[in-house]
Amino acid sequence: MAWSDAELETIDDEPSLVLSAGDTDEEVELGFVIVGGRVYVRAYSGTDSAWFQAARDVGAGRVEIGSDTYEVTFAVASASADEVAAIDAAYVEKFGGMASIANSRDARAATLLITAAG
Repeated sequence: MAWSDAELETIDDEPSLVLSAGDTDEEVELGFVIVGGRVYVRAYSGTDSAWFQAARDVGAGRVEIGSDTYEVTFAVASASADEVAAIDAAYVEKFGGMASIANSRDARAATLLITAAG
């Protein structure tokens, strides 16, 4: 299920989300971006990141954004070169100079698409 326009508008101003994969209580706080109505997050340390592997392998979990909690699905983003560039640009727009850690080759390889589960 896609994010609703109202949900995207609500979460867009938030700087980060808290992600949990599966039914674990382990959480990680991450910067995220919205591009083309889709929510993306990157593992700064690449595909070896424990939270990235858990989200990729389990494929579902939850995110807390602001005061709201959403049941979601996770999928490795299969973005075109134009989409990768748009995600890079969104990180720069949102985080300025700090975006360089999200726009590294390793982080790009560990980009997850987060979709509202229902």
